[in-house]
Amino acid sequence: MRRHRRKSQLTVTTMIFTPGGSHSEVEIPEILDQLRPQYPDVELRYAWPFDLELVANTLAKQVTRFS
Repeated sequence: MRRHRRKSQLTVTTMIFTPGGSHSEVEIPEILDQLRPQYPDVELRYAWPFDLELVANTLAKQVTRFS
């Protein structure tokens, strides 16, 4: 019986929440595209873009902590 190995998963994220930067929008996806053939047993995911409404709500809650 052959066992099917489950792919490892790696999720990459960035600390830049808003769109508009080449690093988040272009460079990171390009790097991941280059890495995928080198690591076929790893599912490389990019957690981008952020849901801006969720980001705004999170930041608003943080601000109210200090009000």
